[in-house]
Amino acid sequence: MPLTPSYGDRRVGPVVALYRRMERRLLEMLAKSLAPGVGHVWVWAQRLLFALPRFRRRVNRVVTDTDREMPQLVADALLGAWRDGITAARTDLPSAPAIGTVEVQRLIDDTIAAIRTTHTHVPSVIENGYRSVIDAAVRVEQAGGTMDRARAVQRALEQFARQGITGFVDRRGYRYDLVSYVEIAVRSAITRAEVDAYCAQVTAAGHDLVIVSDVAGACELCRPFEGALISISGSTVGAIARDDSTGRSVTVTVMCSLAEARARGLWHRACRHTLKVWTPDDPAPPRAVRVPDDVRAARRRQRSLARRDRVRQRVRFVAQS
Repeated sequence: MPLTPSYGDRRVGPVVALYRRMERRLLEMLAKSLAPGVGHVWVWAQRLLFALPRFRRRVNRVVTDTDREMPQLVADALLGAWRDGITAARTDLPSAPAIGTVEVQRLIDDTIAAIRTTHTHVPSVIENGYRSVIDAAVRVEQAGGTMDRARAVQRALEQFARQGITGFVDRRGYRYDLVSYVEIAVRSAITRAEVDAYCAQVTAAGHDLVIVSDVAGACELCRPFEGALISISGSTVGAIARDDSTGRSVTVTVMCSLAEARARGLWHRACRHTLKVWTPDDPAPPRAVRVPDDVRAARRRQRSLARRDRVRQRVRFVAQS
């Protein structure tokens, strides 16, 4: 059974749900803490600024609560992905010796550490939102317009909610909100765990070469690897000849190492290229599941609708508080 990376479709849910709950708690806390009140606007603003240290402590408690739950959920997702990779490899190589899960622990630790970097940033983003709402309301009243303070506060809260808890940048320079950043980090780690486990199991069975599937409509990063042989260890290079079970000679060329293929973009975010152990008796690339253009377009629309729904949900969190 060739390995088709899942991109975390079956396993990322509990982690994403945890961070959506965190996002909701923080937005509702922000809205409740910024009640428009009565009296002179400067008195109102000063009262809220004096209350900022207590608000900061409450935000930190929410982050701490999330931090306690997150490691186990990440570990469960990546251990499950590792086992999926082993299962796929042992289906292709039934006589392969079983391997353990020690190797995945470093990936688990790295993923937890990457997610924890967001925890140090979240309080400052929320505090900046707190201050920006106060500033917006003060400016409205100073301008002497017809909008009352309650409406000014609500409009500023909704503007913050539409943006989300932002400021998270990946290694490629793309910017994300908190939930999206965590989701992508875990999905990418799940794919890596699946591929690493498959390759570790293949190596334990005495093989070093894997072959990549051909997928219709592949991107520029992946297309060069379609149908290519990759060395797991990097020790097998160039043109090689192997005899199949009938004694015939099969000559193939190894494109690069697994590490180099990844560095050049194979199995990037959301990549579904299939992987299979290569042997002279079974030299062809694994059959790819070809997704029709209309299905891909429908999935893109679905993702776009989901993003818009997330924004509407955030606005509802501050509107109902």
